[in-house]
Amino acid sequence: MPAGVEAEWVSDGGEVKEAALWSGRTATTRRRATVIGSGGLATITDEEDPGLDAVGVGPVGGFLYEPDGAVVRAGLVTAVAAGVEGRLVDAKIAYVTSDRPFRSPFARGYRVVEELPYREKPLKAALRERGVGRLTIKKRGVDVTPEVLRKRLELRGDAEATLVLTRVGGHGSAFLVAPF
Repeated sequence: MPAGVEAEWVSDGGEVKEAALWSGRTATTRRRATVIGSGGLATITDEEDPGLDAVGVGPVGGFLYEPDGAVVRAGLVTAVAAGVEGRLVDAKIAYVTSDRPFRSPFARGYRVVEELPYREKPLKAALRERGVGRLTIKKRGVDVTPEVLRKRLELRGDAEATLVLTRVGGHGSAFLVAPF
């Protein structure tokens, strides 16, 4: 980005809709994410971003946060981590974790129910044991196609669950989570 130019990513209802470049007097920062949601409009900028060294990387705590797409594209994931008193689960993955629940317009929050086996066969058994018949699969940083995995898991049962597959400390990990 040339000096004096601001890049802004805008999402509406969780979907990134546009990117804008501002210059001259309209450029007030380098990077900005603007999120339009049910609570109105919220903006976060690079001025609120302490960087990776300040928030760090660490194990998954009791809560997991999935930053909005505009935040990810603006490179402001560590700003979200700071806002929830958290850390990244991996230096290159856009998931944030914290030991406390926070509401943020910039990220979707989940309570971590439990860590499950990452390998397919034990994961299938664990989900069957819990009676999971409907499964939302979220993934970042792992080579998995959710639609293909969902079919291979042969889900049966009445329970509904959300599974997060990601890399933690360089290794694939699976977490059963519940939105809050």
